[in-house]
Amino acid sequence: MRPVLLAFAVLPACVSPVARTAPAYIAEIAPLLQANGLLADRVLVVAAKVHDGTLEVGDAAIAWRDDIVPLAVELSDQAALTEP
Repeated sequence: MRPVLLAFAVLPACVSPVARTAPAYIAEIAPLLQANGLLADRVLVVAAKVHDGTLEVGDAAIAWRDDIVPLAVELSDQAALTEP
């Protein structure tokens, strides 16, 4: 067998364990990334409304307490269960 063909024949066995598990890890964290994007959107919406003056600071505090912080805690809890 020619050396180049031999190299291609054994190459799949040389793939690192990390590379083999990467697709499963990506599938596991995809929902977390989506939730993180939702969290970022909610933070930005509240911040923009406060900046524009269409949301009072007290109402912003309620939005943080009732919506943003619980979502952040849930996301943090889910991320803690993820194995890198």
